[in-house]
Amino acid sequence: RFEVSLGDEKALVLVMNQKVYSCGDCVAASVELVGVKRVCTGLVVSLESHETLLMKRADISYTQGTADGQPPTQTTLHTNVTEMTPYMRNIQVLLPIPLSAPATLMTTVCKVEWTLRLQITTVAVDAPSGTDGQTVTWSAPLIVAPPPTHHPLFAEASVPLS
Repeated sequence: RFEVSLGDEKALVLVMNQKVYSCGDCVAASVELVGVKRVCTGLVVSLESHETLLMKRADISYTQGTADGQPPTQTTLHTNVTEMTPYMRNIQVLLPIPLSAPATLMTTVCKVEWTLRLQITTVAVDAPSGTDGQTVTWSAPLIVAPPPTHHPLFAEASVPLS
């Protein structure tokens, strides 16, 4: 359960169905809009993985990190849901994690992290019609484990050929 605030006002509550997911699972989340001074007009929920190279290796060719000295990171958008939300108070989303996606891990060479990213667009309740909204982005960390070895796709792959 995460509570997200915009300024001094609580804007939404995010509740996910579990803490740890496996590749091939679906992330089910409920977003409850609770703000009273602002109305949420749009919501984008994205499932992303971030792969970061931590150590330069002689056998891997890549450019140096970002301008601020951070190591290079590849962000992959796996799925997202866009909702137009005027007057909605509760939104449920279902985001599948691909079976072939990398699991959360960290080694001396690289790390893989997962996030559920929310992009919220709000407008003041008393704002005149046509007023541009304020957009805020917020991320929640996820833990994604490798798929279980008893997954049906693995069972088919392990059948001996005759």
